[in-house]
Amino acid sequence: MSEFVALMLGMVFFLIGLLVAVALIHRRHPRTLVTAREKISWRRIVHGFVAMFVPWSLILVLGQYLLYPESFAFTPDLATFAIFVPLALVLIGIQTTTEELFCRGYLVQATSLIWANRVFLALVPATIFALLHLGNPEAEAGGWLTMVFFYFLGPGLVWTVVSLVEGTTELAIGAHFAFNVVYFVVVNPAGAAITTPALFTVSEYHATFYALSAVAVIPLFLAISYLVFKREPRRTGSLNSGNGLIHPIGS
Repeated sequence: MSEFVALMLGMVFFLIGLLVAVALIHRRHPRTLVTAREKISWRRIVHGFVAMFVPWSLILVLGQYLLYPESFAFTPDLATFAIFVPLALVLIGIQTTTEELFCRGYLVQATSLIWANRVFLALVPATIFALLHLGNPEAEAGGWLTMVFFYFLGPGLVWTVVSLVEGTTELAIGAHFAFNVVYFVVVNPAGAAITTPALFTVSEYHATFYALSAVAVIPLFLAISYLVFKREPRRTGSLNSGNGLIHPIGS
């Protein structure tokens, strides 16, 4: 648990630096990394969380229980787990929100200064997001399969495209939070970037399973986000009106 706390606390300083840079150097409200609208839709963030948490937890828990029962186990130390959960939720929330503000917020807006083409804006931040995870043990264990499917295609590209379509990073913020909560709090595999006292543990990291699961969850996440919850009506400052997520960071 101490390793988890130490690594996650580093994101606090990253977040502070990012917010200070946006506010003092770019003279922008930090909210513009999420949306150009006057208010952040916490409801849409919750939508993103639920849309990712439900299918992702079912896939990882049921999938590994059925396919790898010999390495799947319930955490016996519930006292440690009870202490870990509230701490993990706060730190994971900071970590995932920081990554979203930087990758889907700052990088997308900065990239738009070079070329505002939607494909370009989706590919560049997604690629950088994947490369930022290149040093993770999962990337070493799974090789190109993990880098492409688990980091680039799933969390990287899909969440960037969703942010461009939505005109905000709200849905992506909720989805990323859920993705990591499941990975670190619900079921944590050995060989992960951080080992935690999760509710369930897997004694072996099954790289192919995780890579394919990250792809399998995409249509389920999108279906829940847009068919179950429905897309929110366009508000003032939407992407299509020219005042949404793409608001060049240098301006």
